[in-house]
Amino acid sequence: MAPLPGGRVRVSGALPDGAAIDEGTAQRLLDERGPGGLRITGLTMNTTFTSHERIASPLRSGRCFLVGDAAHVHSVVGGQGLNLGFGDARNLAWKLAGVINGRYAPRVLDSYDPERRAAAEQTVQATGRMARQAVLSPFANRVRNALMTLGHRSGALGRRLPPLLSGWLIRYPDALIPAPGRVPRGLPRPGARSPRWTLEPDDDRFQLVTAGTRGGAADEQGTALAGRLHDLLLHRHRDGGGEGFVLLRPDGYVAAAGRPADLGPVATALEHLAPQSTKEHS
Repeated sequence: MAPLPGGRVRVSGALPDGAAIDEGTAQRLLDERGPGGLRITGLTMNTTFTSHERIASPLRSGRCFLVGDAAHVHSVVGGQGLNLGFGDARNLAWKLAGVINGRYAPRVLDSYDPERRAAAEQTVQATGRMARQAVLSPFANRVRNALMTLGHRSGALGRRLPPLLSGWLIRYPDALIPAPGRVPRGLPRPGARSPRWTLEPDDDRFQLVTAGTRGGAADEQGTALAGRLHDLLLHRHRDGGGEGFVLLRPDGYVAAAGRPADLGPVATALEHLAPQSTKEHS
């Protein structure tokens, strides 16, 4: 139940197939699932909707890319539809712009389907789980409410729910840059996003952030790699910490992370994304 302006109240809940949508059904919904003692005095609007969980296959066909509701539908619980659609557009925009402007080879577009399919599958799974929790039996409802209260008081719910609803927990497969191996402690996982590792503004290249001693192995290799692939890569260095690197994509996701020795395979993968003219120039 949700209060609305004008003294009205929205009453919503799961109904069996074929249930009549009238005042009697709404009253039974209140009697069975409400706190008791509530009476409906009149209905201003009756409606139903069905929650579907669907992902298009494929998300790309030649020059056609599906984004937003054309690509996926799921439960409205959590309000994730718009977030997921924005993520589709953000993922496609920098790749498509890079290909059109000659910065990236067309093969970079091949990563759109596996990456956004993974995002859609994770979102559909999460929203489906939330929707199922909303239509539990009375006993299961009490258990759910007790666990939610415990999670809220302990702070676990506050740590988990905002990142989930904001899309920060979405993980991409290594469709662009193969994972170099085990990521050192303190560096983010490839395929994720981390608020500790952010992009330089107004630059749509990959950004390589090296850490450690200035002039050390990571800094030196990063400088050399950015010099070879200037059109694709921006390099910056952070003093201190162990020798390592984080490669950020133009959309903020971590493409790779590791030690200086892992930069070789990463460089090869980046060169593979460069257009042929850029390679010849290098």
